[in-house]
This record gives sequence, C-alpha cells and structure tokens, in this order.
Amino acid sequence: MSRGVAAIHIAELKSHLTHAIADAHGKQEIYEGIVFFSQQLHDVLEETK
Repeated sequence: MSRGVAAIHIAELKSHLTHAIADAHGKQEIYEGIVFFSQQLHDVLEETK
C-alpha cells in the first residue's frame, strides 16, 4: 500500500473514531472505539511497510 493510500485510510479511520466517540454512551464505548482504531491503524501501517 502506498503512503498516499495509507494516509487516506488513516484519515477515514480518524473520522470514524471521532464519530464513534461522539455517539458513545459511556467510557467503555469510548475505550472500545479507541482500541478498534488502534488495531486498524496498526494494520494500515503494517501494510505500508
């Protein structure tokens, strides 16, 4: 995956995380959103290597 494509994926993930936090009902849902974002970000960065 090129860096440009990775940057687009990361921007999309950031947008999804922002919406997930805004829609969350409590700390647990925010935590789960952050964990999911972190896993997805790791996957994108691994594919960029």
